[in-house]
Amino acid sequence: MKIIGIYSDCFQASLIKGRLEQAGIEACLLNEHANNLIPYSSAIEEMQVRVAVADEDYEAAAAVVNEIRNEAESSETDRRRCPFCGSERVVFGLKGPSRWKKISATILATLTMSPLGKVRCHYFCEDCRQEF
Repeated sequence: MKIIGIYSDCFQASLIKGRLEQAGIEACLLNEHANNLIPYSSAIEEMQVRVAVADEDYEAAAAVVNEIRNEAESSETDRRRCPFCGSERVVFGLKGPSRWKKISATILATLTMSPLGKVRCHYFCEDCRQEF
């Protein structure tokens, strides 16, 4: 068996295993339950979840994993583009017209020890000043 990938959590490794099995490649997870048994085990390299495939399937599995990485990279670049003007000057965070409203709601929730509610970070285009 050869290791095709090392992941910090079981969820990511399970997604890769599922995609490999869709492609007809049998895969298994090593250290699958280590994160549940040992606290902070994802920080220890030996305890991270590994996806392994048979030696003869390694080339095909590497092609599938590279395809998955390319899809992830292309979707990240699409997400960083403004849907309104197409600009690439997009930032993620508490920026934009509702910034101080979100910050004051967070401070108020902290002082009153109440749930935060729907204060979320959004993408903000610096060219057209739209929040999405």
